[in-house]
Amino acid sequence: MATPTPTVEIGFIGPAFDNAFTLDDPVKGKLDSTDFVLSGTEILADLTSRCVSFTTRRGRNDWTQPFSPGIATLLFRNTDGALDPLNTSSVYYPGITVGRTVTIKCNGHLIYSGLVEDINLGYDTSGDAWVTVVAEDQSSELGLRSLTSGTSFSQQSSGPRVSAVLANANIDYAGATSIDGGNSTLAAETLSADINAVQYLQKVTNSEQGYLYVSRSGVMTFENRYGPISSASTVTFSDDGSDVPYQQIGRNLVSAELFNRLTANRTGAAAVTANETASQDSYGIRLLPVGEVLVLDDATVTDILGFLMVQTASTEVRINSLTAVLDTQSSGTQNTIAQLELADAVTVEFTPPGVAQQTTNGTLQQIRHAFTVGETWRITLGMTPRNTTSYLTLDNTTLGRLDFNSLGF
Repeated sequence: MATPTPTVEIGFIGPAFDNAFTLDDPVKGKLDSTDFVLSGTEILADLTSRCVSFTTRRGRNDWTQPFSPGIATLLFRNTDGALDPLNTSSVYYPGITVGRTVTIKCNGHLIYSGLVEDINLGYDTSGDAWVTVVAEDQSSELGLRSLTSGTSFSQQSSGPRVSAVLANANIDYAGATSIDGGNSTLAAETLSADINAVQYLQKVTNSEQGYLYVSRSGVMTFENRYGPISSASTVTFSDDGSDVPYQQIGRNLVSAELFNRLTANRTGAAAVTANETASQDSYGIRLLPVGEVLVLDDATVTDILGFLMVQTASTEVRINSLTAVLDTQSSGTQNTIAQLELADAVTVEFTPPGVAQQTTNGTLQQIRHAFTVGETWRITLGMTPRNTTSYLTLDNTTLGRLDFNSLGF
């Protein structure tokens, strides 16, 4: 077993971090220098020794909703006042400021990258002082920007549509991206009203049934609908000592994710409805309004609803969370866990009381880290069942039977 090593860094710009190009300076004034640039850039400073604790949360609680901006909360000891913005003699002056980069690593592997959103400074009369920093990932910027009425898009696949939104002059997303081409073709359109960027991108994601999130390294990522289904399991967690151990799992019979009547509509068109009557007979009618999708025809809307219905029309006891303690793992296993990403596939083996060991496959919907100096480092994974057995698979003796499994689209 090994103790995981955290690294916490925050970006600074100030006198001690001065890397701005300066005319007539023999060092800073050299042309074509990569060390000294116009206006300067932030420099990451290692604040690990000051960090008392941090938590990170990336992903979503409800898979029917968009991925939320990833949030990190960090607590720093500040008894020497070095992080106080009024301390002009501090090497960190003018202190931590909004918009600066925050990175957190485990054994050198990024688990979070975001931007400072809020800073709170506290102290008491005993001399104790602290700074709390809240960061959000780069997707939070999109919630403050809108596509304007009159914006036009050509007919294109879902991935290029995501790229076109991010590149729009009113959105001007400057972060790194990794955008899959996607499988759905979206209709050409001209917007008749302003719309928030996040709301429009959710329509694109619904049309693809894909995944749009910011990765642990700060990259805006779009995956097509088949990525999580077709990818191999990243890690197997087990309660019998054969694979990666975990501390606890959360299991529930999920009625909140049971839907057997689904509706969606194309832009300006009437709603299309899909029903799973067997499920309705067993559980009653449970409606999920998918909302507006941007595809070419109602036949594709029907395909989207059919793709979803496979995942929503039945209820089962499922694992929705798993907590592991990194301190109980080998360094290699710690690194594997630290590099887990949203939409990754994982396998969980568990043995309920009085029942033989069970195996389930999940798709990661949420990843949370919690670290405090002197305590254990915990990671909690939120997941939904990874359904790989309900879709038709050509040349497979079990999954390739006609009239047995469901077609994707």
